[in-house]
Amino acid sequence: MTISPTSSSLTGGQTQQFTVTVSGGKSYTNSNCNWSLSPAVGTISTSGLYTSPATVSAQQTVTVKAVLASNSAVLVTAVVTLTTSGTTSSSYSVAATVSGSSLKVTWTAPSGASSGDCITLASPGGPNWWNLWSGNTNGATSGTFTVATPSSPGLYQFRYYTASGSTPAATSNTLAIGVSAFSVTPSPATVSAGGTVTVSWTAPAGRPGNWGDTIGLYLVGTTSDNAISYVYPQGSAGGTTSGTYTLTAPSTSGSYELRYILATGGYIAAAITPLTVH
Repeated sequence: MTISPTSSSLTGGQTQQFTVTVSGGKSYTNSNCNWSLSPAVGTISTSGLYTSPATVSAQQTVTVKAVLASNSAVLVTAVVTLTTSGTTSSSYSVAATVSGSSLKVTWTAPSGASSGDCITLASPGGPNWWNLWSGNTNGATSGTFTVATPSSPGLYQFRYYTASGSTPAATSNTLAIGVSAFSVTPSPATVSAGGTVTVSWTAPAGRPGNWGDTIGLYLVGTTSDNAISYVYPQGSAGGTTSGTYTLTAPSTSGSYELRYILATGGYIAAAITPLTVH
């Protein structure tokens, strides 16, 4: 039995239809499979239609599981990556899509925008001074750029900067590229200040060692060069596909998040998961 698609990237309030098929071409949906989610974020119908929550405050992954009702040993899974939808102002907007081997970004700006305004390609949480690509808007009120899809997996985001601004006037939706094998999961996801959290992580085979990839704890809204604490999941050897470590929660209550940051390419995040401290 197989499931299609095996992975999907959604923002808040979007849907994805999953279909399972066995040899011979027969489809099993509402009457033949039991559907479930782990964690239970969003909803899944009896026909395999997944609906993401209305708002996604931080990137995370959800596993969709279909079990054959007549034989619970027969099951298939798919991964949904939930990403934030970006930010806009009354005057500026940025939207991004994946188009084949390219990323497409479209922006709008008010009349009289500066010729020094620019669009940059970054990653959620990446510092404002850091980017992977930039393009000048030349003062246009709207336009489109096409950028080659980065060779590194990761979560990517376009930002609109005005010539006089040091923070984005608008950010695009997040694009998840090749990150279905990455995850970072705190247990429990809500903990008392100073409490103990077990953090489980996964990564694809072949990740580099030499103290490269990091998993950091961040206060929500801070940039990825301001970790409260961090570990090197791959250590010096590299190649490990999963592991756990113990984290002491901050002494101050608030909304935090764990980010898996890739060694290659700067501040590129591959997974972001919330952690609430009360």
